[in-house]
Amino acid sequence: MDYSLERPVEVDTLASTTGGAPEPSTTGGLPPPCGDVYTWGSSPSGELGHDQFDPRHKCSPFPSRVPSLTKVVNVSCGDGFSAALTCNGVLFTWGKGIKCGHGTDGMWPTPQPVEFFRARNLRVVQVSCGEVHMGCVDEAGGAWCWGKGMSGALGSGSDANAATPVAVVGVAPADGPLRDALQMSCGFRSSAVVTRAGALLSWGSNAHGKLGQGREAAQLPSRSAPGRVLIDEPVAFVDVGCHHAGAITHSGTLYTWGYGGSGALGHGTRDSHATPRLVEALCSAGRVSHVSCTKGQQTPNLLKADKSNLAECIGIEAPHTLAVVGSRLYSWGSAHKGMLGNLRLKTLYSNVDELVPYAVGGMARDEPVPTGYLADVPVVQGAASSIHSAVVGANGSVYCFGCGSTGRMGVRE
Repeated sequence: MDYSLERPVEVDTLASTTGGAPEPSTTGGLPPPCGDVYTWGSSPSGELGHDQFDPRHKCSPFPSRVPSLTKVVNVSCGDGFSAALTCNGVLFTWGKGIKCGHGTDGMWPTPQPVEFFRARNLRVVQVSCGEVHMGCVDEAGGAWCWGKGMSGALGSGSDANAATPVAVVGVAPADGPLRDALQMSCGFRSSAVVTRAGALLSWGSNAHGKLGQGREAAQLPSRSAPGRVLIDEPVAFVDVGCHHAGAITHSGTLYTWGYGGSGALGHGTRDSHATPRLVEALCSAGRVSHVSCTKGQQTPNLLKADKSNLAECIGIEAPHTLAVVGSRLYSWGSAHKGMLGNLRLKTLYSNVDELVPYAVGGMARDEPVPTGYLADVPVVQGAASSIHSAVVGANGSVYCFGCGSTGRMGVRE
């Protein structure tokens, strides 16, 4: 169960169950079609939502259907908890802790509706799980967070925890709750929301400048209420990772900011930035339609490395980024265990980090030949996790690559 895959491999259990994947929605609507939910990997807190657990390996190595969920349009996974949103706007969560939003610090091994929204007749249109909290947007443009409030991650104006959803406040104290949210993303103790007017707001931990509010604001360790991210054009989509973030504008350009020690910002250096910077290398490739920044990496090994010794900073566990341009996947940042898809040979530690976007399927970094990976797969979404990657094809196929421990690959190789 402890292996790595240097190339994208299709999750075969899902091959016969998928019926096509919608284009990622950045309009706040609910994109058809609705579908079932399959989960796999580690499940110490019941976060898989089913009982197909292999006691020998302490995980569920292959995808199994979550039996109580149907007609689902949005799923998200955090640290020990998961969420699913149905096509009629009902939010289900399961796993462990107040991060589930059920009012107590308990465990829910099967999906349960979040009664807070049902009791108020609020229809949820999008949900996002961070490491220690969760957030969502309702149909009226309200933004809500719950879970652990450390560093102001809930955007409620305080650092208090919340076992049920609390409203995200506006930028100014007199504004009251935020009322024009379109899409939210939650990371490690930080969050961001895109408004209907295309503004981008962020709050929570400001480690490495990951709130994107500029060098002056970077002097503040955190903020418990939203502030404006410094991007001068309307934003359509944001993804907040553990230590860095990325946003796509209406014109299809990509900006990144935050921790850059692994090259995950894509600017050609290992520098961090508190102000969003355009990923110039993608401008000639076409419109960016999706971006994913590493989640699940609360304390990556790179943050402990000796920064004066470059050898300690290359190829070890650290953030990476995936982006979809047209129908092609690009990757950059740490190449740890093959999670960039830029190698042909199996390796656990590699010295081929990408400091600018790499077109997956192009020339391999360890042999002078093209890899050809995903050559016949029009990609619509990517997911960058702590030590592996996953992508979704236009036909609903799923491919994984990187570290395979605890069954996270979902493949039989």
